[in-house]
Amino acid sequence: MNRFADVDYENKRLPSVYGYWDHPIWPFEKTMEPIKCQINRLDRFTKVAKQDCHFPSEHGLTRDESAAVYLYTMEWGDNSLYRVLNRALRSDDRDAVKPWFPFLRLFESALEKLPSENEMITWWGISSCSSTVSVIKKFLGANSTLFLIESVNGKNICGYTNYPNENEVVLGPGTRLRVESNALDHDGGLHVVHLREMTDDAEIDMTSTLGDLQLTEHSVQKSRLGESSKEFQCTIHQGELKDPMVLPCTHKFCLHCLGICIRQNAAGEVICPTCDSVHKVPIEWKKVWRYQAMNTVSQCFEPKQSVQIKRAINFVEDSYYRFGNSPQRIKINSVQEVENTRLRAKFERCKITLSDAHVVTLLHGTKAQFAAGIASEGFLIPTSFNRNPDNDAEGELKFGKAVYFAHGKKATEYGKNILVLTDCLLGKVQETNKSELKLTPEIVHKRGYHTIHYENMMEGPVNQEWAIFRKEQCLPVFIIDYEFIDANDVIESALVEQIKGMNYFSPDYVLLEQALFGTDNQCKAVLKFVGDLGHTSPRHSTMIIRALLSRTESIRMNSLLNHQNETIRILFLRALWLSGRDDAQLQSFLYQYIGPNALIESLISGYNDVSWRACGVLANMAAFIPGIRPVLTTKHAIARFKALLIEGVSFQDRLSILTVVNLMANIGCTEYIAMNKEKDIQEYLNETLMDHPDEEIQEAANRFFCNLIGKGIVTPDWQRAGYQVVALAPDLD
Repeated sequence: MNRFADVDYENKRLPSVYGYWDHPIWPFEKTMEPIKCQINRLDRFTKVAKQDCHFPSEHGLTRDESAAVYLYTMEWGDNSLYRVLNRALRSDDRDAVKPWFPFLRLFESALEKLPSENEMITWWGISSCSSTVSVIKKFLGANSTLFLIESVNGKNICGYTNYPNENEVVLGPGTRLRVESNALDHDGGLHVVHLREMTDDAEIDMTSTLGDLQLTEHSVQKSRLGESSKEFQCTIHQGELKDPMVLPCTHKFCLHCLGICIRQNAAGEVICPTCDSVHKVPIEWKKVWRYQAMNTVSQCFEPKQSVQIKRAINFVEDSYYRFGNSPQRIKINSVQEVENTRLRAKFERCKITLSDAHVVTLLHGTKAQFAAGIASEGFLIPTSFNRNPDNDAEGELKFGKAVYFAHGKKATEYGKNILVLTDCLLGKVQETNKSELKLTPEIVHKRGYHTIHYENMMEGPVNQEWAIFRKEQCLPVFIIDYEFIDANDVIESALVEQIKGMNYFSPDYVLLEQALFGTDNQCKAVLKFVGDLGHTSPRHSTMIIRALLSRTESIRMNSLLNHQNETIRILFLRALWLSGRDDAQLQSFLYQYIGPNALIESLISGYNDVSWRACGVLANMAAFIPGIRPVLTTKHAIARFKALLIEGVSFQDRLSILTVVNLMANIGCTEYIAMNKEKDIQEYLNETLMDHPDEEIQEAANRFFCNLIGKGIVTPDWQRAGYQVVALAPDLD
């Protein structure tokens, strides 16, 4: 038997044991003295508990208190402390408990400092529970009873136990329980009984949770992941918690659900869907939400759900675009399926009562925090004839106290980036084109209707609305997180994707030229397309560059060299280099067409990461563009390289050091250094880079010194055999 199975399931009537409450708190070792005679080798286990207990404690437990909890959880057979203690607590002889008073007082003091769980269980003895199904399963017998218990006073001791992976919860002696339902038989000999803890205020309705469960040879206690369990359920999607995230208010939600159902305001805060408390959002949460939103449609749902998710997305998009024109486009960030068996059962019962049980799909616009409540409790009939000011809406409701639905564009007018796709039982529908502001469910039902359909043709079909007067007629199916984007962004995105997927055997030159001088994103897409092609198929890349140069005026091409976006400048030169490195005719054409001075000014135009990469492109271009080396070795150019090198060394920027050293070695600037006695560059190479921990930087410095040795600037002592001056500047990938 294990302490998780040590439960007194007999309904005994015993006097309460409260005498230990007045007992002073003794040191841990002293509490063992009255009970030494009852437990063999207790001294040994006492020392182990004192040594291995959880201390210091984040809950303020003393070492003695923590040791008492630890000793209670230790197992050493039938003579284990918890077994002997519980036999005394359950004994008809209440005097048998008195020797345990010192330990019980210390143990109770420890439990008082531990946080209470929302759902727990107790009996006359001290009871152990677990919040982990795998822990309980191994104690299930062929004939077992599962107790589902609503409780509030259990203490989580998982951080103090001898078995921390058991997620153990301890309940003190003397807790009263009330049977809420008789045993319900399940397959395999399992019986389920629902119990409720009785507190001093017995009239308080214990809300929404079934407690941690406990197992005996005839009974199992474990929290059921059912509709009413909050400990293991996400209240947003009414299912098991996945990647649980805990807000400062202690409410738990799935990471993905929280990202979908909570929108951040400008201050970077979130509103808890359960209690409406406002909290700051950690930046790492935002990153995860953004990533998941990007992948929701294609990756974040199981294959069996993908068809349903796609149907939801298509419905929203079709509904939005079909009813009314707009310069904006709707972008769906994520879709969350709602699975709430309780709401579905009510929906199915309602379907039986309606003469017309036809189901239609409609949209309800709302806010994230309201969507969470809808997923959990269903739609609510308004208690007022006025619109909810929380929805930023004013005036009276068009048809009084009802739940309102519409098509895409109309639904978004009253929503804040959240749409609830809902299956609706319309029943008998009253058609109208006039408002009735004071309707109630009673009035509509008395007329013999269940729904009102409003369609004002003077205002256009976009103003169709449905007012439903019974919440059981509405079943939320999907919660959809969306945003509006400019129509031009949609067109641009499509164009960029078209460029990325272009067949380079027969490129669309009109499209490439249009995009090259379009928006920055379009221009980058073209240049990256050509540059990447230069890696895999230089022949086709060269062909495209030649065609673009021949189709475009030189002044327009030069505008790319002087573009305000430095990334575009670098991508343009990279595309030119990768396309012309093996084409002598194109190399000559580039030199005449652009000119070396324009190249240099474009490449070394700033002190940032792009400039380092620009130097790499420049070093490689220097190998094939005639006439560029003399320009690169001018006093102005060397001064820029020197500044870049010194700055890179100061900030230990590996990329900048490698790039500039390679560049200066490759373009032959040693002649300038020799002529102008640039000793500081030599010192940086000698004192800082020759012994640099990065081997690649060491090699670059050595190559540079090999060149200096050849010019007689440094002594041969620095020369290391095998190094040659080669073009190794990094490429811009």
